[in-house]
Amino acid sequence: MAEHSGAGGPGCVGGLYEVLIGVEEFGPTARYLAGFGFRPGARGRLSARRARELYGVNSPLESLRLQHGESDHGLFRLMRWKRPTGPGLGMAPFRTAGNRWGASQTRSVMNIMNHVEAARAAGQTLAHEPPIFAVIYQKDEKPGAPFGEPILGVREMNLVRPLTRQVFFERFNYESALYGAVAEDSLMRSSQVTHAGAVICSDDMALPNFYDGVLKLRRNSDTITPFSQAVGAREIFELRPGESHRTVDFDDPRSGPGAQRRSGRFKIVQFEESSALRDRRADSRPGALGFCAYTWRVRGIERMRENLRAAGATDVGGVLPDEFGLPALRFRSPDGYAWLLIEDEAWSAAQGA
Repeated sequence: MAEHSGAGGPGCVGGLYEVLIGVEEFGPTARYLAGFGFRPGARGRLSARRARELYGVNSPLESLRLQHGESDHGLFRLMRWKRPTGPGLGMAPFRTAGNRWGASQTRSVMNIMNHVEAARAAGQTLAHEPPIFAVIYQKDEKPGAPFGEPILGVREMNLVRPLTRQVFFERFNYESALYGAVAEDSLMRSSQVTHAGAVICSDDMALPNFYDGVLKLRRNSDTITPFSQAVGAREIFELRPGESHRTVDFDDPRSGPGAQRRSGRFKIVQFEESSALRDRRADSRPGALGFCAYTWRVRGIERMRENLRAAGATDVGGVLPDEFGLPALRFRSPDGYAWLLIEDEAWSAAQGA
C-alpha cells in the first residue's frame, strides 16, 4: 500500500487505531462493549518500571485489546492499572475541555435508547441526550419534501457512563461503505469506532494545524457553526444563545470525498476562551480510569519523535516497547491531549526487507 512505501516521510498510517480506557477490572467493561460487537483480542503486561518509562505512570499494567470484526482501526484497549492515578472524566458533560468520546454507527438508535431506559430504571449511572435528527448530504442541507422525497440524514445520541463516553448514529437513505462496518449479530448492531473526538477551549485558531502539519492526517473539513445553525451540537454541548463553535475533522490519509470516505476520523470541537469550559485535561491521560488517550499507527516513529518535539508537543517520551511488544511513544499535543503512537508493523517490515 502506498502509505507503507516510506515515500511520504514519517506520519500516521490508516485511521485512528484505538481508544484507551482505564479500568479496575476487565470483566464489566468488556461485557458491556461485547454488546456493540467488540471481542477480546491480544493481552499484554508491563511492570511498574516499564509502565513509568512508557506512560509516566508508576503502576503495573495489564492491557486487553478489543477487536471488532475484521477492522484494523477503531478498536478499544482496556488498561487495568494496579494503582490508577484517579477516577478520570467520570460523568463530566460533553461541554468540558479534555472531553473524549468514540462514535459508532448503529442500525437502530432506538434499540440503544430502549437499553438506556432499562438501565436507568435499574438504577445504573448514566447520562444521555435522546436521538436528534440532522439533515446531511442534501442541497443546502434542506430536507426532501415530507412524504414525497427521501430525507437523507442521521439520528445521533450520546451516552455517558462512568468509564465510557459514546456517540451513536443511525443513517437514513444513504450509505457510506468505507465508513464503519456493523457487527450485524451484535446486541446493539453497531460498528467499530468510526470517529473519536476532543474538546478544546482556546482562541488559538492554529492549534489544530498540528494534526495535519505534524501527524500528516488529512484535513477533511473546518467549519464554524453559529448557535442558530447548530442542531445536535446545541443539546450535546449545551450551547448558549449566540455561542458559536468550530469543528475540524482529520481523516485517515487515504480517505477521500463521498463514497471514498474512510472511518477512523479524529474530530476537534473548539470553543472560544470566553466560553469558560471546565478544564479536565489532567483527568484525560493514561493512568486515569475511563477514556484516557487515543493511539495512531505511524511510520518512522523515531523521526516522528524529533518532529513532535520541534512542533511544541510536551511530555514526549522515548520510543519503547508497549505491552504488546511494539515500539511506542507517548506525548501531549499542543492542545494538551495525551496520545500514544505505535510503529506500524507493515511499514517496519518493509523497511527491514
